[in-house]
Amino acid sequence: MSLPIDARLQTLDLGECKSLTKIPEGDYSELTHVWLNGCPGLKRFAPLRPALKRLQQLELHGCDFQDGPGADRCGLPDENVADRIRNHFQELTHQGCAPLLECKVIVLGNGGVGKTELVRALKGLGHDSEQKSTHGIRLWKWNGATDRVPFHPFPEITDTELQLNIWDFGGQDLYHNTHRLFMETQAVFVVVERYRRTDRPLRPEHPDDYCRPLDYWLDQVYTMAGRSGRTPRVLIVRSAIDETDNVEVLPPWQTRVRSDYCDLPYFELSSKDELRNTEFWTDFRKQLLQAVTDELGGLEAVQQPRGRVAVRSELQRFQPEWNELIRVSGSDRPLLRRHEFQKLVEDVFDGLKITGADDEEIRWQLDFFHHRGIVYAPPEWMEQSISRDAYPVVVDQRWIIEGIYELMRPERGTRDDLMQAWGRITRGELWQAWDQLEIEQPELKYDEEARCAMR
Repeated sequence: MSLPIDARLQTLDLGECKSLTKIPEGDYSELTHVWLNGCPGLKRFAPLRPALKRLQQLELHGCDFQDGPGADRCGLPDENVADRIRNHFQELTHQGCAPLLECKVIVLGNGGVGKTELVRALKGLGHDSEQKSTHGIRLWKWNGATDRVPFHPFPEITDTELQLNIWDFGGQDLYHNTHRLFMETQAVFVVVERYRRTDRPLRPEHPDDYCRPLDYWLDQVYTMAGRSGRTPRVLIVRSAIDETDNVEVLPPWQTRVRSDYCDLPYFELSSKDELRNTEFWTDFRKQLLQAVTDELGGLEAVQQPRGRVAVRSELQRFQPEWNELIRVSGSDRPLLRRHEFQKLVEDVFDGLKITGADDEEIRWQLDFFHHRGIVYAPPEWMEQSISRDAYPVVVDQRWIIEGIYELMRPERGTRDDLMQAWGRITRGELWQAWDQLEIEQPELKYDEEARCAMR
C-alpha cells in the first residue's frame, strides 16, 4: 500500500506497517521523530533525507532500503540510528562515493558433509577426496566467476570486481556456539547436508559427534541472522549425491523440516570434477549469485564513502584467504589497536587527499566495519577499554576463535573436559585448561590465552 502523508509533520510513526511500500514525495524537513521499524516493504529512504538535519530519533530495524543505507546500518530493535544515517549521507557528500561490492557467504552444516568441497567446486578447484576436516573457520574469496567469466551483479558497474567472502565453518559440535558470533551480520547462508553412512562416521576423527537435523541448522540461521529484522537468504544443498552404497536414505527433505522452511531452494549436487557440469550446478550457482545480488541491495545501496572503501581495501592484507599449499589460516597481524587503525585511516585519506580522519570518523568507520562483519570491534569494548588507544580492533576474526579452538583440537587433552561441559566454562576453568596444554613456546601460549580472554 502507499500512504499519503501531509507535509510539515514533526512525528511519523509507521512502525510494523509491513505492507507499507512507499512514502510519497513531500516536505518532511520538520520531522524530528521517525519510526519505520518493521517495514521491510519500504525500499526508498530518499523522501526522508531532508529530515536528517533535524531528526532526533530514527528507528529503522528490519528495513531493507535499495537506495542506501544498507540493512547493517538500520540497527537493532529500539536503537536510535539518526546519527549513523546522518553521518552516512554526510560522508558520501564529503568523501565522494565508490561502490563496495562485497558480501559474506556462510557455509554451515554437520562435520564431514562436504562443505569445503562445495566451496572448492564453486571456485573451480579440483576435488580432493583426502580433504581433512575443517577446524574453526576457513576464509575463501571468490569473485563469482564461472569458467573465468566474471560476474557483475550490476551491469552498470563493470570496473569493480565482486568479492564474496566465503566462511567455511567447521561442523563439529563444540564449534557451534562460537559460530553464532559471526552469523549476525549481513550474509547469504548455504546449509549443507549429506546422507549418513551406515558403515562408518562421516568423519572418523569425530566418531561421537551427533548428526544434527536440517531444522537445527536452519533454526540457527533464522534465530541469529533474523535479529536484523529481515528474512535471511538461505539455500540448502544435499552433497555427495553420487554416493549410493552404504548410505542411509532419508525421507524427502520437506518432510524433515518445519513448514516455514519448505519453500527454500534445495539442490542435490556432487562436488566431484566430472559431475559439476550439470543443470543442477548451473541452477545452484545462478540462485546463489542472485541471492548475493539481492543482499547487496541495489546500485545506490552499494555506494559507500570513498575513503571508507579505500580503507576496506587496505584491510584486505590483514585477511588472507585460506591457502591450500601453505595451509595459511589467518593473518600474521590479526589485531590492531585503535591508534594503529587511526594511523592506517590517516594514511589512506592523505593518499586520496580527503580531510577529516578525526576521532569522529574513526568511530563511524569502526561502527561501519563491525556491523558489516569486516572487523570485530563491538562498541562496548570501547566503553570497557582502559584507554581509548588500547581499544582492540580484530582485523582477522579467525584469530579469536582459533584461540578457543586450540582447546578443542582432538589431540588436546582438554577436549573431553569441554565436551562434558558443552563448552560452557568459567574464566578460572579456562586458565586451568590452558595449564594442561603442552605448548612448548611460552609466547604462543600467551597469544592463545589472549584470544580466549577477548571472547
